[in-house]
Amino acid sequence: MLSSGSIICEESPSEVLELSAIKSILNAYSGSEIFDIAWEASINPWVENTYAMLNLHSGKLVGHEEFTMKLNTSYLILRKIRLQSLNPGDILNEKELMEFHRFGKPLQVYCENSNLNLKQRVIEYESNIWAQCSWYWEAIITESLDNFYDNSMNQAVGD
Repeated sequence: MLSSGSIICEESPSEVLELSAIKSILNAYSGSEIFDIAWEASINPWVENTYAMLNLHSGKLVGHEEFTMKLNTSYLILRKIRLQSLNPGDILNEKELMEFHRFGKPLQVYCENSNLNLKQRVIEYESNIWAQCSWYWEAIITESLDNFYDNSMNQAVGD
């Protein structure tokens, strides 16, 4: 299962940017910028997971849905958005939640019919989560990068 910190690596990775360059690029982006890249990549965030990823060859931050990822390069996953697991109580207040239950249709449809800005609600929810646990994901991402580069160096020495 792919999550923040996962590295998707082509079978024989060609030259990737230096670790220090990758870390500098990562420091240039905020959590909200990374979220926006993942969100904008999604055709329908209610159906598939969507990701913000850093291309380890070019240093470019890109977004992809799960089944549109290009497997001919190496990526570091920075953010995963999975709206299918979103609980209505995560983004609706008490009054809206009661209306939603009476409405009897999916959350996406309720938000559209009620003129609720779904993206803004998800951003607020995700921002709260990120504020509470970004230290954890940042540590996971750093560890994954360090392991990837250590393994790449060991393979290069062994060749």
